[in-house]
Amino acid sequence: MYTKELEQIARNHEMLLHLYADDSQLYCSFKNEKFAETERRLEKCLEDVRSWMIHNRLMLNAGKTEALVIRSKHDRTPGPANIQVFGEPIDLVDSARNLGVFFDQRLLMDKNVSHIIRVCMGYLNNLWRIGDKLDRNSKIRMVNVFIHSKLDFCNSLMYGINQDQIYRLQKVQNAAVRYIHRRKQWRGITLLRKNLHFLPVTFRIIFKIGLLMYNVVQERSTGYLMDIINKKQPNERYHLRGNDDATLLRKKSIKELDVITERGISVAGPAIWENLPRPVREAGSVSQFKSLLKTHLFRIAYD
Repeated sequence: MYTKELEQIARNHEMLLHLYADDSQLYCSFKNEKFAETERRLEKCLEDVRSWMIHNRLMLNAGKTEALVIRSKHDRTPGPANIQVFGEPIDLVDSARNLGVFFDQRLLMDKNVSHIIRVCMGYLNNLWRIGDKLDRNSKIRMVNVFIHSKLDFCNSLMYGINQDQIYRLQKVQNAAVRYIHRRKQWRGITLLRKNLHFLPVTFRIIFKIGLLMYNVVQERSTGYLMDIINKKQPNERYHLRGNDDATLLRKKSIKELDVITERGISVAGPAIWENLPRPVREAGSVSQFKSLLKTHLFRIAYD
C-alpha cells in the first residue's frame, strides 16, 4: 500500500511498473522511430518518481540506475548509446540483472546461462570434496538444493533459446549425476539420469511453463499473467470437440505472432498447454498435476 502511488505515476506516463521488495523496474515497448518520445516520457516519469520519494523522505539512487533496450535479434538498425535521466546521460548497458536473472539486448540469455554454469560448477567442486562422507540420498538432496534450484530458477525464460545454450546447461546436470554416482566418465549418463528420475533441462523448462498455465486455468496465477492469457471460449456456431474442454487456453493468431515472439509466455504457454493430455490438464490439485505432468514428460524424455 505504501508504494501504491508509484503505480499511478507510472500509469500517468504510459509506463509499466514492477516492484519486488526494494527492486523497481519501469518498462515500456516502443518502435525505433518513437525512441525520442519514449525517452522524454521516461525522464518525466523518473522526475515524478524522485519528487514522490523526496516527499516521502526517500532517495532515488541514480548511481544504481541502469537502462537496457531489448531488441529483436533481426533488428540491425543502429540503436541509441544512452538516455537522459535527470539531465545527465546514462549509458545503455549490454545486460542488466533483474531479480537474479541477466537480461541481454537480444534476449539470447547467454550471460545468464554462463552465470548459472559458473555458480553450479563452483558448488559441484565443493560437493566433490565431501562426496565420500555422504550417502546417495544425501547427495541427491544436495544436488536438488544447490544445482537444480539454480537450473530451475526462472527457467521459463530459457524456452526457445539456442540449443547450444541448453546443451551447456544439460552438461551441468550431467555433471551432478556423475557426482551422485561417483563416476568420472561421460558414457551411460542418460541411463544414470533416468534411474535418478531427473527430468532433462529442456523438459524441466516445459514443466515450469505447464505449471504456470495450470495456475492460470485454475485462476490462481498472478494478475499480469491472467491479463495476457485467456481461456478459450467455446465456438457457438459449430459443435467442436474442444467446446467440452474447459481447460483449453486461447492461442495467439498468426497476425499477433508478427508482434509477439514465439518465446513469449502468452504464446508459448498455451501452445505447450494444448499439447498436454487432457487427464493431465484436468488434474484436481497442484500436487496431482505435478505428478501427472512429470510422469508424462518423463516418458517422452526417456522412452
